Formats: sequence, structure tokens, C-alpha cells
Amino acid sequence: MLDQYNLFDTPENHTADTPSHTVVTPSSHVIEDTKPDTNTSGLLAYVTANQQLIWESETHRNRSLKQLEKFVEFDPKFASMELTDFGTDEIDAFTLHLLNAGKSHATINRYSATISRVFNYAYNKRKYPYPVKIEFYSEKDRNRIRVYSNEELAKIKDWFLADKASSFGHAGSEWMWDMCIVASKSGMRRMEIVSVARPVRGKMSYLTDDEQWLILPPEVCKTKKGRKIAMTNPVLLDAIKRLKVSLQHVWSDKTFYRRWTKMRDDLFPNDDEAVFHAMRHTAASKMANELKMNTVVIARALGHLNIATTEKYIHEDDDALLAASARM
Repeated sequence: MLDQYNLFDTPENHTADTPSHTVVTPSSHVIEDTKPDTNTSGLLAYVTANQQLIWESETHRNRSLKQLEKFVEFDPKFASMELTDFGTDEIDAFTLHLLNAGKSHATINRYSATISRVFNYAYNKRKYPYPVKIEFYSEKDRNRIRVYSNEELAKIKDWFLADKASSFGHAGSEWMWDMCIVASKSGMRRMEIVSVARPVRGKMSYLTDDEQWLILPPEVCKTKKGRKIAMTNPVLLDAIKRLKVSLQHVWSDKTFYRRWTKMRDDLFPNDDEAVFHAMRHTAASKMANELKMNTVVIARALGHLNIATTEKYIHEDDDALLAASARM
């Protein structure tokens, strides 16, 4: 079953992993005029001129531009088409291509979000004749994002610690495991973690002088509401300190996803739910099932404005149910 709605009015990123993604890279990804498309009124030309207005976030812009390039490259005639020549037939053909290529519903949703954003922006600027509504795979069409077991976390750790791939002249993927530590123990989002070493929307997170708290400014949080993360777990604190150094040298959005995808393909083949964001679900479930924290406290730790959102992150386990039954 597909839900139909206008993506232009929906929050960016339609997967839990999605990341709402605010990666800051050393330089913006900008479409250069060296592309075969020389049509000054074509799709790529229009997006090139308006990219910073269409996507305010640098990371979102980087990712979306790459997705749009894939769309244009799908059919050779797309490069020479006028912006107003595109319609639902072209979009549907590309969606079918993604399905036939074995792309997950989550991946197709992300491509659809990019295409919808571009054409609806053009419509609002009176450069395109009608608003674009795209059929989107709804959450109920997907399995709930998984929680990593302790055994799976151990395998992920071993994989990253054994990986010796080089990034910007620095070998090894220990930093990837450090990011997993922070996400699975604190519930921090990916870009919130990156903010300890690199600016996100112009701001960085920082440790208090007594190192009891990590302060997340509103600008680095998806909800635009700042929060503080307790740092009393020494393993968590040590990982944060290492990331403050390592991410300055090795971080890029592309490098992160390349490493994660390789690990997932090796350890969790054909498992679309084995995403980094599941570390956040893992943290929430441990808080509820092992630490017995109440939902209000968990919501505060995760930075949720609505407790109903937090409830989606908490996955009860059999041991917790058995223990609760024994205490009744």
C-alpha cells in the first residue's frame, strides 16, 4: 500500500536513519557547468542556479544534488529537456527503474523527496506549471527499524577495528566504532556526534569544564532545541574525546556511508534495516528495558519533543517481559 501526499510540506528525511542529516563537509557539492547538459533552461541548469535556496542545509544539498544527477542521467534525453517538459511519466519511469534495480523503499523515498522538492520549489517560484505529488512508501510498508543485540554490536566493533581502509591519509575505522559507542550509549544523532569536532549549522557541541555534560546547541539538533548529554559513563566520555580529534581529519559524509555500507554488506547482507540510526533505537531500548528509565526521561535524553515519538524508538525484549511477569 502506498500513501499519497505532498512531500513539499513534509519534514525532510523519511527514514529513521535519515538521516535529518546535517553534515558539514570541507566544501559544498556544487553542480559544475562541465556536465553534458548545456541547456540553460533545463533541470540541472535551474537547480545549479538555485541550489542554496532549495536546500539550506549543506549536507542535505550535497546528497540531494547527487540524487538529482542520477535522475537526469537515467535517460539521455533528460539532459536536454526543458524544466517544464518533465512530468509524472518521467518521474514514474525513474521510480520503476529504482524498484527494478532492487533499491529499498527507504532509498526510493529519499530520491522521491529530492525530486518533489525541486519541482515544488519551481512551482512556488512560478517556473513550473503545477505542484508535484508523489506516491511515497509509508512507514507501515516497512519493518520497524531494528535494535542491535550485544552480539551484533560486538561483531560491528570487531569489523571496524579490523578495517584498515585509509581516509584523508589516516588509516583505520576506529572512529566509526567510536561513533557507534556514542550513538548506542547516548542516543545522539549522527550529526550531533559530528558536531563535537566540526561545525554543524555554524555551531559545535562542547564538554563542560567538569566533563559531566556534553552541551548540544539548538543549531546542531534536528528539533532546533538544544539539550545536554550526561557524560558519566567513562566509555562514552573517552569515545567523545577521541572523536573530537579524529573527526577533524577523517570525516566526510561519503566516507562515513562507504564504510558503513561495506560493514553492513559483510555482516548484515540484504538487511535494509541495519542502518546507523538503529544505534539510536538501541540506546532507547536499553534505557527502557535494562535501565528501567521512564519514557519522559528517555525523551529528554533523545531530544524528542513528543513522547509519542519516543515510544516508537523503544522496543521491548523478551527478557524484560519475563522479568515483569515474574514481579507481578
